[in-house]
Amino acid sequence: GWVEKLKVDQCKIYLRKYGLRLTGKKDVPVGRIKEHFEYVFHILPRLL
Repeated sequence: GWVEKLKVDQCKIYLRKYGLRLTGKKDVPVGRIKEHFEYVFHILPRLL
C-alpha cells in the first residue's frame, strides 16, 4: 500500500504530526501509521 512506499523521513513527519513514537526500524513506524490510519478513518467514525 501507500504506507510502505513512504520514506523514513516521511514516516517521521506523519508520526510527529500526530504525536506518535518515532523509534524503530522502518517496519515499526509503518505499522504505527497503519494502526493510526485505521483508527482515525475506520474505527473512530463508527464511534461518533
